[in-house]
Amino acid sequence: SLSSAIRDYEYSSKIATKTKEYYEANSKANQELKKLMDNSVQGTHSYEIPINDTRTLSVSVEINDDSYQILKWKEVSSETWENNDKLPVLGSEQEE
Repeated sequence: SLSSAIRDYEYSSKIATKTKEYYEANSKANQELKKLMDNSVQGTHSYEIPINDTRTLSVSVEINDDSYQILKWKEVSSETWENNDKLPVLGSEQEE
């Protein structure tokens, strides 16, 4: 049906945007790693590359001589989580 096709198109567009944003951040993270390697910076280095307003690529690498080991290469949320442990109950007083 037409509505199903529209939903599929919108979903595919969102996935394509997220994928593009991730690979752009991934490319920037690789460029940062190359800079560290080119400058012969030894030791453990961590940096973050924004993917979008809510996601970040968090990277940690250890560089020794002319080799490196990736310790972390992970997409993480950059939003602050707030605990909301209150559930509205019918007939209870609501705080405003």
